[in-house]
Amino acid sequence: MKINIKRIMSDLEILNTFNTTPKNGCSRYSFTIEDKRAKEYLIGEMKAAGMEVWFDGIGNLHGLLKGNGDNKKIVLSGSHIDTVANGGKYDGNLGVIGALEVARILSKNEVKIYNDYQVSIFVEEEGPHFSTN
Repeated sequence: MKINIKRIMSDLEILNTFNTTPKNGCSRYSFTIEDKRAKEYLIGEMKAAGMEVWFDGIGNLHGLLKGNGDNKKIVLSGSHIDTVANGGKYDGNLGVIGALEVARILSKNEVKIYNDYQVSIFVEEEGPHFSTN
């Protein structure tokens, strides 16, 4: 099994299109239209990988690939897609896309997993709505 580096790079470039400052880094704050569109893209990719997708009560996005074990646990990976003003295209995004790529590889190769595998995208990690940056 191998990761698809072209797909990973394409995902990163696509996420960067959801951006209010395309000529000056990436600015994508939580709860904005750019954030919503980026999450819509990621939801589609999660569903394509066979994941169950939902938002929790504060807006974190989760995708779950079900395992088949008894008394299973959840193996969780992920990060954030919000940015500081004029941020970089890899901070947070790479953690999300890397976690998603694992789910894609497991699903594509029909790997039998014992535990559930969850990708989580955490909201407001950078904190610009609360003047923390």
